[in-house]
Amino acid sequence: MSVEPFTPSNPDCPFWDDWENWDQGTKDGILNFALASMDALENPFFWTWKIGPMANGSIGAPLWSYQLGLQNGWVPTDPRKSKGKCAALGVPGGFSGTYLPWQTGGDGAGNIPPSVTASYPWPPTTISLGGPPARLPQYTPTGSITTLPPPTFTGTKVSINGWYDSGDTLPAPTPIPGCAYPNAWGDPSSIVLPATGCSPGST
Repeated sequence: MSVEPFTPSNPDCPFWDDWENWDQGTKDGILNFALASMDALENPFFWTWKIGPMANGSIGAPLWSYQLGLQNGWVPTDPRKSKGKCAALGVPGGFSGTYLPWQTGGDGAGNIPPSVTASYPWPPTTISLGGPPARLPQYTPTGSITTLPPPTFTGTKVSINGWYDSGDTLPAPTPIPGCAYPNAWGDPSSIVLPATGCSPGST
């Protein structure tokens, strides 16, 4: 499967929009992914049937268009062929078709064994980027609330203050002055957490 690597200078991943030039290996890879997903989730489904063309006539976000995938071979014409795909790819496990009582609200439902919770302590002692959670970027609830301007109608009397709940006057979250924040849209591998968290004056 041919994949264009993600780089900060390529945030829109143009390779995945350029479906007209996908080679057969790429289409086969997407098809395998679709079949494996359907098999793993036990039910074939898709988010969107059809994505309309953009102003230039091209289909944007082609991976969201089930119809386009059917027409071009990266969506299975018969979703039933997904059965057993995970096993064929060497992924163990599978669903037997029978739910245990605790999975459907019966005996034991809502009870998480201590052996499981012990594996997921809260708050966590470390985070995926390394270091303690205290180094995660934080915000302070001191910002001003953005109020939407009321619409203007001709010949119609309306009274709208632009805010759903007039009693909600809590300040909005806002960045802490002097705190360094990672680029939320950058390359995840290049994100560096602040050395001492997001207290005022940290870098």
